[in-house]
Amino acid sequence: MSPRRLSSGHPNLFLHLLLGTLAAIALLVASTAVAAAEPAAGTALAPGWESHATSLIPLGPTHGSTRNKWRVPGNTPRGRYVLVDRAADGSATLIPGLRFTVGSDANREIHLLVPAQYTNVQAVLASDVPAGAVPASERARP
Repeated sequence: MSPRRLSSGHPNLFLHLLLGTLAAIALLVASTAVAAAEPAAGTALAPGWESHATSLIPLGPTHGSTRNKWRVPGNTPRGRYVLVDRAADGSATLIPGLRFTVGSDANREIHLLVPAQYTNVQAVLASDVPAGAVPASERARP
């Protein structure tokens, strides 16, 4: 009995699949490196920002596990917020592009999808972040 060929009959199909897989892995690694190299502004927050920070409640990973779902506590005061990732030493790094507003709706429930690399997410008032890190339109309170 002779070995079976794949249904396409292409003699180099395995080689093409292997090269395609390696190319996909290389693109994934390159895009991850670009995302990690993005500058993280905001380690120098306004004095006393810790007293205004609100820890978010982790709800676990999403289906693809590239992001984690977080919930904003219901007792978070009104205002515009940005997200930071707290390190064990107490420093904080601004999570780029993630912000939200808490209004006066009593029945609000805010869920956020955050990249899985951030493990200790807190919400900080946008007014506590340096002016260059957050656009002026995002800093104003509602």
